[in-house]
Amino acid sequence: MIDRAGFLRLGVATVVGGAIVPSAASAGLPNPVPVGDDEGFLQFGALAERVSLVYYRRAVKLRGVWSGTERTALQAAARQKVTHVQQLTAALGADAPSSDDYSVVLPDSAFRTRAGTLSLGARLERLLVGVYVSGAGFTADSASRLLLSRLLANDAQHLAALCALDRQPMVGGLPEPVDLAAAGDLLDQLLKANGYPTT
Repeated sequence: MIDRAGFLRLGVATVVGGAIVPSAASAGLPNPVPVGDDEGFLQFGALAERVSLVYYRRAVKLRGVWSGTERTALQAAARQKVTHVQQLTAALGADAPSSDDYSVVLPDSAFRTRAGTLSLGARLERLLVGVYVSGAGFTADSASRLLLSRLLANDAQHLAALCALDRQPMVGGLPEPVDLAAAGDLLDQLLKANGYPTT
């Protein structure tokens, strides 16, 4: 028999930890060649995944908040985010945003409690999922669309895992597409441009 807490811990470890197993088939996937507006979705993803990576790395460092299993799941999510950034950067080539162009600025207040930390993470993952839904529907290049769809599937798992950690329903129904411009405005609140005049 497994109790509810044990089930949730198992679910989080399975959802987040199980997704890190690489697929041999992924080696033969086509390389994205973004066309026109496709780059906007990939560039947003590259930036937002880096913000999300910073979030997971910071969340893991919180003391007295996570069980060992929960911490392991968050560390697995961070490793997956590294892969997301690498794949998006490779897809964009010379047009990829550089990590030196900006700093990630997450609100300190969000990390004061477990609930606040999980809420911020879920907001980031919902934003990514919504943009990837839009990208999967409106990206012209099929290989770019495939990459966005794969990212969508993985980030939906991350969102479900964060909801489980917060004792929220893991299944939220069909995700709504998020407009790229609106998503960019929200993401800008967590980024600080480096090397640009401020006045």
